[in-house]
Amino acid sequence: MKKTRVYHNGKRLKDFYTGYTWFQIFVYKLKIFMRVASLLGFAVAIVWIGYNIYTNPQPPIYKAQADEMVVEKFQNNISEMKDEVVNTIYDCERSGKVEEDGLITFDPLVSNPKKTAPKNIASLGTLQLKQTTVIGYYKSLYGKDITMKEAALIALDDEKAKALTRDIIFQTEGGWANWENCGIKHGIKAKVGIIKQLEK
Repeated sequence: MKKTRVYHNGKRLKDFYTGYTWFQIFVYKLKIFMRVASLLGFAVAIVWIGYNIYTNPQPPIYKAQADEMVVEKFQNNISEMKDEVVNTIYDCERSGKVEEDGLITFDPLVSNPKKTAPKNIASLGTLQLKQTTVIGYYKSLYGKDITMKEAALIALDDEKAKALTRDIIFQTEGGWANWENCGIKHGIKAKVGIIKQLEK
């Protein structure tokens, strides 16, 4: 829609829409008004969003979620560190054997040079757990009484033996010393100390 501009002595007076009804002119002006209002509203929204991002870059709900993610990631990292400690002892104690080998040793003097006579107490499984050790920790850690047979089966089961080893090391004071030779060889005491400090 074109409008006719009227000037007098170089001064613009009024614009006229010639050839159109008043209704057509009204609709045309209404469209212009709506367009300007939409653009203005959009501009205000952009400014408002920008202001909120600047003054509150991380809304509380997102910050809480972010904090939870950080905590979860931190806890996962600690859990992985614990698994690494257990696997280090596992690889050291098993000497290349696997669960299916049903490893049983009788306190060889080679790994215990300070002793003068071997003990006739079997160390079972890839983590070389003694039955009495398993029984004692199942009682102190879990409040469970188990038999010598149950203790032997736990020691010979990699999954159960690793879970028990993890709890012995990280839930008891000095628990790592049950695997003293491998513990000293791989600096397990220091690693356990660091992990426990991170958990506080």
